[in-house]
Amino acid sequence: MPKKQVKLSSGATVNVGALEAFIHSKTGMEEFSYDKLWFKNLNAKGICLAWGDEEGYLAIGCDNGTVVVLKLDPKSPTKYKEYLE
Repeated sequence: MPKKQVKLSSGATVNVGALEAFIHSKTGMEEFSYDKLWFKNLNAKGICLAWGDEEGYLAIGCDNGTVVVLKLDPKSPTKYKEYLE
């Protein structure tokens, strides 16, 4: 079954279940200036998130009952290792 897609007002199309990570921009002059770190497509729509700050784990619960667990690299925020999907 194909993934459901949503068309944004900007004209871009994204899959439902797209997860994006951003970091506050150190070069931006605005308070709300962010840079994209990474993009992850999920097989279903994410409906809840849990973050373990000490361990660096991000758990995403999806509407189809699956749980995706990512371990973020503390030395390089653009990298992660996927444990479950």
